[in-house]
Amino acid sequence: MRHFSSVLVIILCSNLISYAQSSYILDSSYPIKTNGTLYLQTNDAIVNIQSGNTDVVQLKVERKIEGKKDNVDFKFEIENNNGDLYIKEHKKSDYYISWTKIITYKVDIIIPIDINLKLKGDDDDYQITGVNGDIQLNGEDGNVKISNCNSKNMLIHLEDGDLFINECNTSLNIRLDDGNLIGTACNLINSDIITEDGDISISGGTNSNIRVRTSDGDIVIDEGEGDFYVVSEDGDIHLNHIISNKLLVKTEDGDVYLSLDSQDFGNYEISSEDGDINLQLKGEAKIVIDSEDADINAKSNKFSYVTNEKHHKILRTSSNSTAQVRILIGDGDVSLNP
Repeated sequence: MRHFSSVLVIILCSNLISYAQSSYILDSSYPIKTNGTLYLQTNDAIVNIQSGNTDVVQLKVERKIEGKKDNVDFKFEIENNNGDLYIKEHKKSDYYISWTKIITYKVDIIIPIDINLKLKGDDDDYQITGVNGDIQLNGEDGNVKISNCNSKNMLIHLEDGDLFINECNTSLNIRLDDGNLIGTACNLINSDIITEDGDISISGGTNSNIRVRTSDGDIVIDEGEGDFYVVSEDGDIHLNHIISNKLLVKTEDGDVYLSLDSQDFGNYEISSEDGDINLQLKGEAKIVIDSEDADINAKSNKFSYVTNEKHHKILRTSSNSTAQVRILIGDGDVSLNP
């Protein structure tokens, strides 16, 4: 009986020993050249990057995990190569970990304002504030918030996560496989935005020369000037207060709501295969409508018919403007408003 009790005590102690809690703390500064690039690779972290009154990179890492059979060699490998700084998470396990739980994993970085960022993460959340260098980010699963940045270029690819951009002046090149884009009070120019499954909302600021495409989602752009290419395969499109010389808006299954200030020599095309088109035209234009089965509702004497055939109609405003709006609609109605 005494032997059995001893064995039981040994087993219980062994289980307690195998359940472990470990911490990793790093707080240090590293040199980087002016206009240099910071490369960062992490997994499962909350990453906060902001500019500060500094000429070095200030790095703080706090990581605490608990688990059973936790025997992991965790550290950060840091290297300065020709003035650029490379920071990479390194994790190596000596044997199988039955389970672990991350209690805290935070990476806080303060950089000079002109530093470029190249970030790669797997299940990381990012907050980036006050950066004027270019930003390149590739993430698999996590949300990204970017604010008060004057980056010349932002190149962002997220597999599964939302992107929030606030008060940024930049050119965007974005691909979201499964996530939403919300942009507020930004000045976006020469930007390409693609989502496969998610909504796009851009409001406030000044937006010009934007190409937007989503396979499954709605698109909303409030205020913009320049050329626009906007396509949704399955979703509604709302474009409000748009000043443009060239515009293409297309949806296969959804409605289009467009408030357009047309310009002389402007060329505009709006199409919907299965949905309504509501056009508020503040300028002057010739309007050509080709339809399969649509009702045309011109709600003002501003629009007069030149041609009024069943599937082909031409309307003009009171002025002989050189601008032309071409509307192609399959199964839906068209409303024209001044």
